[in-house]
Amino acid sequence: MAYILAKFIRTIKPSKKLSEHYLGLFPVTEKVSFYYYLINLLEHLQAIHPVFYIFQLELAPRSRIPNHNNPSLPPLKLTAISNLK
Repeated sequence: MAYILAKFIRTIKPSKKLSEHYLGLFPVTEKVSFYYYLINLLEHLQAIHPVFYIFQLELAPRSRIPNHNNPSLPPLKLTAISNLK
């Protein structure tokens, strides 16, 4: 499970300061290459390409409580996706 860096994803928030730094809690599907991972995105995020560079991901911390999962963040509303430079 991993969080995605929200730096290159434009949301409906009026300012980047008000936006979340990381999005969701998504399962990592597979390792595409040494630096790239395929992420299983939710249906409302299908406009985003599902392969992410390793430095755009943050591993979810493991819970110290047995049989407990970390809660995921509420759904995100996108306005447009900016291009990576």
